[in-house]
Amino acid sequence: MKAAKEEMIANDSGRLTPSELASLKKDFEQSTEYPREQVKRMRGIKMSATLDRIIEEVRALPLAEQKALREKLNDIVPSSPTEDELEDAFEREMIAEGVLGEVAPLPNDDPEFYAYRPVTVTGQPISEMIIEERR
Repeated sequence: MKAAKEEMIANDSGRLTPSELASLKKDFEQSTEYPREQVKRMRGIKMSATLDRIIEEVRALPLAEQKALREKLNDIVPSSPTEDELEDAFEREMIAEGVLGEVAPLPNDDPEFYAYRPVTVTGQPISEMIIEERR
């Protein structure tokens, strides 16, 4: 089976040779896997070989053509939304459904949050004073 896989990967046409088909048929008949699982595994081998070939061809392209290809791929494959974009979309959906009336800003968005300065106190900590009073 390993030799058949290597022949299939090396085969530029993407089609199986008669020896590959015979080898796969033999493996298929002797296998304990379900047929559907075997087919998935065989398709994965072929797809991996095709993807590897594409990657090699892209690497062989001049830099300008690689950049043009990247731009076209970016147009075809949308980028994943950021966490902030997902959160904003979720909040808009909750408001649209009437679950939320409005979204309050986070404390770190509030200028007063950063302007806060704790008061310094001298003497015994309050927690110790409470413990002493309870005794």
